[in-house]
Amino acid sequence: MSTGDLATLAVAVGTFVLAAVTYRQVRLSRSSLQLSIRPLLADPRPVTRDRDPEQLNFGAPGRITVEVPHGEIFYRLEPSGVFHISVAFENIGAGVAAIIGAETVPAVPGEIRVSRHFVPVDATVRVIISIQTSEPEGEPFRSQTWALKEAFAVLIHYTDASGQQTMTSRASIAQAATRAPWVREIAVFRAGQSTPIAIGGGSIKTSNLWLR
Repeated sequence: MSTGDLATLAVAVGTFVLAAVTYRQVRLSRSSLQLSIRPLLADPRPVTRDRDPEQLNFGAPGRITVEVPHGEIFYRLEPSGVFHISVAFENIGAGVAAIIGAETVPAVPGEIRVSRHFVPVDATVRVIISIQTSEPEGEPFRSQTWALKEAFAVLIHYTDASGQQTMTSRASIAQAATRAPWVREIAVFRAGQSTPIAIGGGSIKTSNLWLR
């Protein structure tokens, strides 16, 4: 092999190594960027200043509009037999959360929707639920001790603004004999994983507006 051929080969190898290093750096930078823009929906932080109440619009069945103090869990049994409940989540992460959907565990009959589909940092989103208690799965919500009878959780699914890093935040609701239902904890999971990456206790009190 001639000196010229060796020089050409050396340049080619050097270019390949540089390209590999550059590709790795790009991948690392992209991973770092994804981490830096990851949203995280958690329990709303205590309000340290006066804030306007939130207006909640519940859908079918039993469409109503109510005002609730910022971030508080809300529940109410209507005379019609429809049970309304709403749980708030605050984005304490570093990027916008794009909401995919919401559900309850166990599943309930009625309507489940979210108050917004994009949640900026420090903003809140609510899961708004109308439960038809005339159905067998909804009957437990006729009782004032509905949260004592079985575990109940509200889940919200979301990604970052680029549609990656799918996450789920799960708000577990508890009730004690001397205390109204409250959000006991919010656990955050990566998609497809059963072990939470973060768990936080509830910090916001309940708007207990049960109709007797």
